[in-house]
Amino acid sequence: RFSFTHRDFNGVIIFSSSDTSLSDERGSDTSIQTTEEEPEEVELEWIDHTLRTDMSGDVNSFGNFFDVYATSTIELLGLSVSVYESPHPLQAFVYTKNGSFATGEGSLEHWTPVPLVRPTIMGKGYTKDTVLRFVDPVCIPSGRLQGLYVTLTKAALYTSSSYKPVGEVVSQSGHLQILVGKSAVTPPNPSGIASSTPRAFNGRLDYRVQEELKEEEDASDLWLSPQEMLEKYDTGDFVGLSASRSPNPD
Repeated sequence: RFSFTHRDFNGVIIFSSSDTSLSDERGSDTSIQTTEEEPEEVELEWIDHTLRTDMSGDVNSFGNFFDVYATSTIELLGLSVSVYESPHPLQAFVYTKNGSFATGEGSLEHWTPVPLVRPTIMGKGYTKDTVLRFVDPVCIPSGRLQGLYVTLTKAALYTSSSYKPVGEVVSQSGHLQILVGKSAVTPPNPSGIASSTPRAFNGRLDYRVQEELKEEEDASDLWLSPQEMLEKYDTGDFVGLSASRSPNPD
């Protein structure tokens, strides 16, 4: 016995599509036309991060050469260094270059100056952060080795003796690696000369990376009953069953 009352199908239709057009004997196109959905745009936002190294410096020097390796595209916003505490102001300088610092030792012509918000600093002391904020971020693309050279007008910068060779990882995050470098044994003008022994950077790097914007969960939904959920989200585009009834068999 058949039922002639209106009913909505409950189930799943399994199908495949083909780009090949089928034509019947009269030459009419009987292909099933499908449309591809546009990929959903992912909204990104800049998220600030910090990568720190051990602040156990045992060597005072004029500066520090070291490399960083970006595993994600980042923007370097500034850095903090460990500087000998002194009542006298010091001038700080930061330089950067594409590729390893090793190809730029002894000559500043290979380096690009990084302007600082406050180049005149007062050393905060051992294990404390003396902040060097950049005027403009330094962009480091994913997969690039980038050289950094931090230097002062006095041999007051702490670095650590390293049992690891130059180029080994000192500290790392999911976006960035700080590698073992060398200390600078001369003032910044006209150029710094690197020491022959490995030295590890003491301080932190402040950077940002673009990440997917995560929507906050609507906590109010946790307190809605099934009937209230239907009333809130049923837009009329589908036929739903309320929580208070169930389908009756014919």
